[in-house]
Amino acid sequence: MNRPRRLTVGSWVIYDVANTIFWTGVVGVSFPLWLTKESSGSDALLGFTLGGTMAVVMVLSPMVGAISDQAGRKMPLLVATTLISVVATLLLGNWGVGPSVFFFALALCSMELGVIFYNALLTEVSTAENRGRIAGLGVGVGFLGSFIAVGVALVFSTIFDAPDKYVFTFRLVAILFLVFALPIFFLLKEDKKLLLPSTLMKKIEQAFTQLSSDVRNLHQYPGLRAFLATRFLYTLGINTVTAFGVVYASETIGLSDRKIQIILLAGISVAIPSGAVCGALVDRVGPKSVLHAGLIVWIGLLLFAVAIPWFSWTKDLWWIVGCLTGIAMAGVWTADRPYMLSLTPPQASGEFFGLHSMVGKLGRVIGPLMWAAVSATLGQQAAVVSLLAFMVAAYAMLRTLKAPAENPSPDLVK
Repeated sequence: MNRPRRLTVGSWVIYDVANTIFWTGVVGVSFPLWLTKESSGSDALLGFTLGGTMAVVMVLSPMVGAISDQAGRKMPLLVATTLISVVATLLLGNWGVGPSVFFFALALCSMELGVIFYNALLTEVSTAENRGRIAGLGVGVGFLGSFIAVGVALVFSTIFDAPDKYVFTFRLVAILFLVFALPIFFLLKEDKKLLLPSTLMKKIEQAFTQLSSDVRNLHQYPGLRAFLATRFLYTLGINTVTAFGVVYASETIGLSDRKIQIILLAGISVAIPSGAVCGALVDRVGPKSVLHAGLIVWIGLLLFAVAIPWFSWTKDLWWIVGCLTGIAMAGVWTADRPYMLSLTPPQASGEFFGLHSMVGKLGRVIGPLMWAAVSATLGQQAAVVSLLAFMVAAYAMLRTLKAPAENPSPDLVK
C-alpha cells in the first residue's frame, strides 16, 4: 500500500487530543463537579448515568461496527458522531439537571461510538511496519488533551464564579473538541472499500455470532480466559476511579476545585514519563511483571485514599494520591495489551481483542453502577473500599496466571 502522507497521519493523531479533551474536561472533571456541587444531583445519579450509557455503548458497538463495514466508509460516521457529541456538550447546564444528564449521556455515547470508527481508521494512516508506532503516538500526544482540558477548567475556576465556570467550561471544551477534530475531517481521504453483497442485518448477525463464538472458544485457552477475568476486575476499578475521583476529592477529602485541578495536572505530568519508563520495562522484564507492579501501586493509592479521611490526615497528602495515580495508570495500560498479545494465539489475535475490548466496556458499565449503589447506601469511603477489593482480587488472580510460555495455544501443542 502507499505510505500515508504526514499530514494525514497527523490529523489522525490530533483527533486523539480532541477525544481526550472531551473525556477529561467533561466526564473526568467538570460535569461530576457541576452535578454534585452546583445542582441537585449526586454521585449516585452520575454512577447510574455512566453505567447506563456504557451499557448502551456496549450493546450498540457490534451494530455500529457492522454498519460501518456495510457502508464501506467510516469517516462520515466519525463526523456525525463527533458533531452530535459537540452539540450535546454545548447544551450542558442550560436547562437544569434532567436535560443536562440526558445531553451528557448523549455526548458520551456518541463520542464512545465514534472511537470505534476512529480506531478502525488506523489502517488508513499506517502500514504494517509502523502501525504500532503511530498508535502509540496517538496515545502519547493524547495526553496533551488532558493538559488542555484541565487547564481550561483551572482558568475558568479562577475567572468565573460558580456555576458559570462549569457552563463556560462545557462550551469551550465542546469548541476545542470540534477544533481538534477538524483536521481529520478534511485531511483524511478514506479509500472506499469494495464490499461483497450483504444486508445490514446479516452483518450485525455476523458480529454477534463472532462474539458468541469467541466466548465459547475461550475454554481452549485457560490462561487467556483467566487474564480476561482479571482484566475485568482491574478495568472496573480504574475506570470507576477515573470517573469519580474528582467527586471523592471534593466531597470526602474536602479539596477546592482549583486544588483538584492542579493535582490532576501533576498526575498527568507524572503519567507521561512513567509511560515511557513502563514501556521500556515491558520490553526488559515482561508485561506481567509491570502489570503486577501497577496493580500494587493501585492498591496502595486506594488504601491511602481511604486512610486520609479515616484518620483525619492532612488534605495535602492527596498530592501523593494524584502522583501515584499517574504512575499506576501508566503501568497498567502500558502492560495490558502486550500481556494480552503474549497469551493470544497469533492466528486469532483480532478475534480475541474484540473480547478484550468488550471486557473493558463491561467494567465501565458495572463499575459506575456499583459506585452509585454503595455510595448511596454506605457512603463514598465504602465505595472506594469496594474498588480496593476488586483491585486486590485482580492482583491475586494475576499471581495465579502462569507465564505465557507455559500457556501455549492448542495449535502449538504437539
